[in-house]
Amino acid sequence: TTCSSLNSSLHLDTALKEASTDYLKNTPCREKCGDSGEEICLGAGETGPIQIQGGLAEFQKMVELKTGYFSGLVYLTYACHCGLGGSGYPADETDWCCFYHDCCYDRLEIRDCGTLLGLPYHFTKQGNEIICSSNQDPCQRQLCQCDKVAADCFARNLQTFKFPYIFYSNERCRGKTPSCSFLHSLVV
Repeated sequence: TTCSSLNSSLHLDTALKEASTDYLKNTPCREKCGDSGEEICLGAGETGPIQIQGGLAEFQKMVELKTGYFSGLVYLTYACHCGLGGSGYPADETDWCCFYHDCCYDRLEIRDCGTLLGLPYHFTKQGNEIICSSNQDPCQRQLCQCDKVAADCFARNLQTFKFPYIFYSNERCRGKTPSCSFLHSLVV
């Protein structure tokens, strides 16, 4: 069994190195988590829901749980819309997932909800389903829902993930950037 605790010290270069080798599939294990809320614990071979709570790692862990092997950090430099910002027409279906995720975050910003690092949230995983906790404030629930929709989208489109799109130069992103205005129901 391989154990890896995820916290703010996990670097992108480590995640990318692991993603580009044969170590794409991690076996989750049970570790004692500290009280800081920074680490993520998973039970291997256990039944019942897996409770997730933490600081910066919620979205990353959600992506890992839904895709089975891709670290959420791998998507930080993927194609034209994954990571911060974005421009041009999305490169593939995976990049469209990131575009929709950015639009969802934009809607949260308009509602004065913090995103990214400033708003931890809670979710559970039961079977293959991510469930955002209803016992948190509306901004936390909506941020969780944005991340859930993106993680589900990544899982549906794993076949489009292309390693050459990691560290893709924004200068290569061409075409008109779509508008978020046609998206009406990303945030529940």
